[in-house]
Amino acid sequence: MGMRLGSVALAVMALALAPVVATSAAAAPILASDLILKSNTANLQYSWRVPPEVGVEPPLFEVMRGKAEAGFAAGLAQANADAASAKKAGFPVHQYSDLRYWEVAADTTRLLALTGQLYGYTGGAHGNTGYDSVIWDRKTKTAISLPSLFSDRAKARAIIEPLVCKALAAEQKERRNGQKMSPEFEKCPPLAQATLVPYGGMTPVAHSLRVIFAPYVAGPYAEGSYELTIGWPEAIKPLVKPEFREDLFGVMQ
Repeated sequence: MGMRLGSVALAVMALALAPVVATSAAAAPILASDLILKSNTANLQYSWRVPPEVGVEPPLFEVMRGKAEAGFAAGLAQANADAASAKKAGFPVHQYSDLRYWEVAADTTRLLALTGQLYGYTGGAHGNTGYDSVIWDRKTKTAISLPSLFSDRAKARAIIEPLVCKALAAEQKERRNGQKMSPEFEKCPPLAQATLVPYGGMTPVAHSLRVIFAPYVAGPYAEGSYELTIGWPEAIKPLVKPEFREDLFGVMQ
């Protein structure tokens, strides 16, 4: 998929130990180095990586790698253009940063859930952190949304949202220790402003919901991100589509 950019010592070591991520016989092998995309030019530091679980899902890998390469090309072009404009105007030139690191949130029989931490810097006092997620359905070979796991999305949301707000309020109280915040940080943000993904840790069941609020969403920048892990309540089990119940609740009787 185009030119592979750069490598680091750890990546070289990984190649020596395990040069190929297993794929089907018909698919071209995906090298461990393909799971990393790095470049460090005068105007842009770019870094992208995905876990090896993505490498054994070629359709998912192709989409994610393609987006990374397109993002790098666009980011480099923008960084170079901004640097040229700054030099022409006599302003300082800052090296931009675009870092995108993905990790496994849940790895069940059918679902592979990923969370991505994104960091960007384009000058100014500090960079900004954001988050993204992917839920991959191994059976259909497609990315699906969290609401599509439920037969009634509205009812599922009505159960989940109060639990998220309660967990967030408890974490905010602990961090703030009685300190007053501006009004927008005293209320629970809409779920649409959070990254939500099934979470299983090192288990084969996505037994919880991982909720991440980026800086500035649930609190000021100094508070950082809010990352919450909430076990699925029993009330939501009947709303989970039958084909996904084993993935979220384990072996169903």
